[in-house]
Order: sequence, then structure tokens, then C-alpha cells
Amino acid sequence: MSDGNTTTGRRWLLTVLLLALVTGCYNVGTSLGPSFRECQTAMVTRNLWLDGPIGLFYSRIDWFGNAPGYMLLEFPLYNAVVAAFYAVAGPRDWLGQIVSVLCSLGMVALFYGIVRRLEGERTALVAAALMALTPLQQCLGQAVLPEPMLMLCLVASLYTMVRYAEGGPGGWLALASLLAGAATLVKAPAGLVLLGPLLFLAWTRFGWGALRRPTLWLAAAFALGVYFFWQRHADSINALHYPFYLSTSPEQKLWVFGTLAMRWDWQFYARIAGRLFVYLSPMIVLAAAVAIFKRPANSRAWLWHVWLAANAGYVLLCANLHFRHKHYQIVFVPVFAALAARAVVAWWPRRRMLVLAGAVLLLAYDAQIGWRMWREQQDSHMERACAALREVSAPQDLVVAATFDGPGGLTGNHHNAPVWLYHAARRGWNAPMYEHFDLAAVERYRQQGARWLLLDLWTQRDGAAGGAARNQAVWSRVGSLLGMAERPPSRPDERLLELAKELAVRYRCVRSVEGEFAVFDLRAR
Repeated sequence: MSDGNTTTGRRWLLTVLLLALVTGCYNVGTSLGPSFRECQTAMVTRNLWLDGPIGLFYSRIDWFGNAPGYMLLEFPLYNAVVAAFYAVAGPRDWLGQIVSVLCSLGMVALFYGIVRRLEGERTALVAAALMALTPLQQCLGQAVLPEPMLMLCLVASLYTMVRYAEGGPGGWLALASLLAGAATLVKAPAGLVLLGPLLFLAWTRFGWGALRRPTLWLAAAFALGVYFFWQRHADSINALHYPFYLSTSPEQKLWVFGTLAMRWDWQFYARIAGRLFVYLSPMIVLAAAVAIFKRPANSRAWLWHVWLAANAGYVLLCANLHFRHKHYQIVFVPVFAALAARAVVAWWPRRRMLVLAGAVLLLAYDAQIGWRMWREQQDSHMERACAALREVSAPQDLVVAATFDGPGGLTGNHHNAPVWLYHAARRGWNAPMYEHFDLAAVERYRQQGARWLLLDLWTQRDGAAGGAARNQAVWSRVGSLLGMAERPPSRPDERLLELAKELAVRYRCVRSVEGEFAVFDLRAR
């Protein structure tokens, strides 16, 4: 089945891409706000821009104070592309968002190409439109995260492998291997999940004879090898500077894989299923559920079932990551979009009112989810505090951010939280307010080179009891969803005020907003 576009098909595809652009840009130009992962990604990107090409192999973060701050996770390919734009316009959050949107548009176009070759023009157009309208795709497709580039590499690799499986030359296989390797570098182990669908496509061309073809083994070895070479380098750096992120450390294994017991807990599966139902939308999930039990038109169209099984294995393997973070479930979006499109095309001749009603509900649902996501990004309190810190400090000054709420997530700020330091554009330390923090702690930071202290007074913003009560009420509603047993204890407002008074005696307060924050010069009076 050729994927050469007819004039009508090309026009409809452009319409779908325009839809993806319009619905996927509602957050472009806004601040990253309290988004932990986006601020961490943007922090690495900014340091890569400052350090130059060497930063590709020595990624830095800013919360290690006067230490180098090397921390290597995935290969910073996404960060490097954004940093190239920084070289032209300087560090701007919206540049990262634009790169993500462009990756998302490319992914939608290639996804259309896959579905068109497997199931025809009409199903491909519907699948691409559903992909663009999936709430999780709209949320992450413009985020300053590696996920949009990951999905572009995943879908591009599958597209090239489909071309090879149809009888194309070996160049398609080489390109599929290259793109699969890029996917594993951008976000492993999500990229490794791709091997299942790729092997299935090879099987559709060669049958079991695929196991006897050296070129396929070489392609798989390359896709896996680049990741393991990178991981070995990352471990060698992290062992010296940030042992927590060693891939072999017990803490990191627990963080990624979780415990065996959680795989026997029904709440684990309930949360994953609930997230898929909410962030893929009930309409798309229900339509896909109908199609999944129907036999596809040709053998290669079983690709979606194979990919779904591979994704399920990914969830079981990296259980804790999926349990805690919704962005890991983005790999399900293409599968559900393709299956739902198959159902929609089958329904259209006889159930047009049902399809139209579902489309209206999906648009309304997207608007509601988008509005909620946009509101979650707003944190004017934190931005005012960080702006005040930037005004009084020099770029080379080391700072201490003594904070509690919001920018560290609902679990509170902690030592490796990037948000405050990223928005302040300064290096330094996080001093979580739920730990013991007093004048002695401030003095220890000062002796290590800290010049400024930002003291967050967020918890007293709504009054002595009101702030703590409000925070606890929020935690009671969402704490279980985040997988945390309890919120770290809030510091009473009276103690915060007393601490601020003690600090003002010893150090000079240069900026303050009553009930919000205070900035202190740590050079003694």
C-alpha cells in the first residue's frame, strides 16, 4: 500500500497538522513555573549553552553549591538542540517549548505515514487527529522535556522499519537502527521498548528466518550498544559526583524499578489505568478498547497490539517510574490513537451521531484538561521571589534557597530540587524548610561560600493557621495520587517569623514582601 499523498489527502494532513499546532501551543510563551522536571531539563540546557560542546558529556546542575555539579542521566540530545537556539536568542523558556512543538508535529506526520501504509488513508487521518487531540500529548508535546523528541525518534524508527518490512532496501533498516539508538539515548528505557515492535516488523518480512540475518543482529546491536556505552560513561561521572544516580546503586534501582510487592498491589494497576483513562481521554480509551479485540485487516497491522504488549512490559519493568510520573505513559498515545481511529472509521457509516458527539466531548475535555494544566504552571509568588534574588545578586554569586511549598512540588522543596535555583538563574543550595534550619545552618552555608539567602514565607501567606490548613487540605486531596504516604511537616509561621527576625539581626535584609519572602545578604552587618 503506497503512502504517496493524493492532493486531497495532503490537504487533510495539513489540516490535521494545523490542528496539532493550534491545540498544542496553549502553553508556549508561559513560564515553566513550578514544574520540577521541566526546570531540571532547562537547567541542564542552560549549562550546556554556557559550557559549550563539552557539556554534552558532562551535564551540570546548579544545586551543588561550589561543587562542579555534574549529573548525567539521559544523553542531552534534546538539550543540545535547544542550546543551539540559545546561541542565537539567549536562554528563553519558549525556545525549548518551540523545539518540543516541532518534534510533536514531525511525530504526528510520521505517525500518519505509518497508519496510512498499514490501514489506509482515512484511518491514518483520523489517527493523526486523535493523536493531536490526546490530552497527554497536548500537555507533553509542548513541555521542556525530552519526551517530544523521544516520541519523534520512536515513531520515525517505526516508519522506516515499516518501509523496510514492505521490501525496501537495507538503507531503511540502517535508518531505523540509527533512530532507535537515538531514542534509547534520549530516554532509556522507553527507547528499549521499541525493539519489540521493530522485531515484529522484521518477522513480517522474513518470518523466523529473521533470526539468521546478520544485518538485523547488527542493527539491534547498534541500537542497544549506544545506550550501554553512554550509561557506562554516565556511571563513571556520577560515581565521582552524584552516586545516587549510579545505575547500579540500590537507591537508583529502587527509584526506577520499585519493589516486587508493588506489582502485586491492585492500587498500582488502578493508578496506571486511571491515568490512561484520564490523560488519554475516556473517549479515545473506550474506542480503542472496542478495536483491540477485532482482527486487523493485514498482518502488519498487528503492530499496535505488539507495541501495546511492549508498553505493558515497560510498565511492569519500571514500575516505580510509571507509578509516580504520568509523562512515562506517553508511549501509549500512538497505540491508543491508532486503535481508536480504526473503531471510528468502522462506526462512521452507521453511527455518525455517536462519532460527532464523541468529537465534541473530546474537544471539551481537552479544553478542561488544558485549562487545568495551564493553571498548575502559574506561581507568581515564586517568580517574584526569584526575580528579587536576581536583582540583588551577581550571576557568579552562590545562594541558598530556604523554601517549603510549591516549587518543590506538593511534597515540599528538597536538596535536589531545581525550580527555585533555575528561576533565580543562580548556583547554590536548597535548604528544605521541613528539615532543621536555623542560624547555625545559615552560617554553615555562608562558610561554604553562600552570599545570599532567600527565605520563603509562603506558609504564612494566608494567615498563621490558614496557610498550614490550606496546604494540608491540598495534600489530603492529592497526596495519595502522588504515591506519598504523608506530607513532610509544615514549619509553623511563628517560627518562620522568629527566624526572619534573628536573621535580620545578624544579616542585612535587602528585599522582602510581607508574608511571602525575604532576601538576606549573608555578609555580616
